[in-house]
Amino acid sequence: MKHATSDDLKHVYQLLTRVRKIQGIVEKQPGHFYYKGKNVLHFHEDHGSLFADIGEERIKVDESSYSEIVIRVEMYISQIEVARDSQKKC
Repeated sequence: MKHATSDDLKHVYQLLTRVRKIQGIVEKQPGHFYYKGKNVLHFHEDHGSLFADIGEERIKVDESSYSEIVIRVEMYISQIEVARDSQKKC
């Protein structure tokens, strides 16, 4: 399974637009998103299918999964924040 190229990502422009609107998220290169230096989301292509890696989770990408992917990215960012807050308290 290879990292998705810019050409692979052309088909998910609407998803990328939604992800780019998430507060605090940074796209360091096309399709590679970070939050406070932590890799949050990137994409892979395998035999014509596109997959989103969110943390340790992999989801097959199609139009019906866009909302789920955005929600899971937001949840993962929340987990990062909770972990950071608990580290500050120690």
